[in-house]
Amino acid sequence: RFRHSHSKVSRSIVVAPNPDTAVGWTGHVIMDEVGRMPEFRDVWEAMEPIVSSNPQFCVRMATTPPPDDKHYSYELLAPEPDQEFTANAEGNFYTSTGGILVHRVDAWDAVLAGVPLYDLATRAELTPEEHRAAALDKTAWDRNYGCAFIKGGSAALSLMAIQNAQ
Repeated sequence: RFRHSHSKVSRSIVVAPNPDTAVGWTGHVIMDEVGRMPEFRDVWEAMEPIVSSNPQFCVRMATTPPPDDKHYSYELLAPEPDQEFTANAEGNFYTSTGGILVHRVDAWDAVLAGVPLYDLATRAELTPEEHRAAALDKTAWDRNYGCAFIKGGSAALSLMAIQNAQ
């Protein structure tokens, strides 16, 4: 609890990220690593009315892109397919295909902002290109450091591929 005055009090509540516990609250919502939440579509459905009930409430989400396009955060947060980003110390803002304002900060943006990358063994500072070259899993690097939304999944055609084709 945080007391603003004798009569006005704010409180923070930590709720597990599942649809059964994400309902019935009111206020701002902060969610971390939504790209890894197994039931994110259901959590979003349960949570969205919380912030839609008052124009002063907002939702803030932090995440790296999900492993593939079958996760709902991909559908909600991916940029337009042809969208390009230039390195910027303040990151880049875009409106996702799902209509969400996204603040994107990749490894190149972070380096410009003074947050370098280091070699795991030698702890020497590396450029993003050198860091990626040393990575064993380039796709994971592209997602986690390059903020790339990687198309792919187990279906013959993903929902995103069909939507993009339309």
